[in-house]
Amino acid sequence: MKAMSQTSDKANAARNAKSLEVPVAALLAKPGECRQLSDTVNIGKLATSTVSITGQSCDMELTLEALTSGEVMVWGELKAPWQGECRRCLQPVDGELEVKVKELFERNPTEGETYLLSDDTIHLAQMICEALLLNLPLAPLCSVGCQGPDPKSFAVRQAGVASSDHTKDKDPRWAALDELVFDSPTSE
Repeated sequence: MKAMSQTSDKANAARNAKSLEVPVAALLAKPGECRQLSDTVNIGKLATSTVSITGQSCDMELTLEALTSGEVMVWGELKAPWQGECRRCLQPVDGELEVKVKELFERNPTEGETYLLSDDTIHLAQMICEALLLNLPLAPLCSVGCQGPDPKSFAVRQAGVASSDHTKDKDPRWAALDELVFDSPTSE
């Protein structure tokens, strides 16, 4: 049963990789012509240090247009669910990412600005991954009013107030910092 599952996973991955390689020879033969592309594709594992795309899939609604200069303009929308941790309370948080894209594919791409059109085929994987990664939330919040950890479970330590638990595990190498005093800001 497991071998059958692995075979179907490989088949799905191969199908999705092929769906991200789009032949555009017929489109390029008719400048101004548009082609719609709608699919759910496997994009592999995409994550930052705090957030990841869940399910490793992305819904794409794209339009491909052949330009008179032999280039292909791709625009549309990408959607993918994401999950991560709240930056204040560290509770799980999730959402759906909706990214508008408008990118140019050409035979001689400009590094970081356009994508490669090779052998009358465009490869959408790099564009999709870059667009999703650049739009993931860097430090998500579970809610705008999140106050952080529960104060009953995580007591707040105040400067100048010694706690028996706090002083017990104190590292002597940091003792000099205890003598450090900051001036309070004066109001003008």
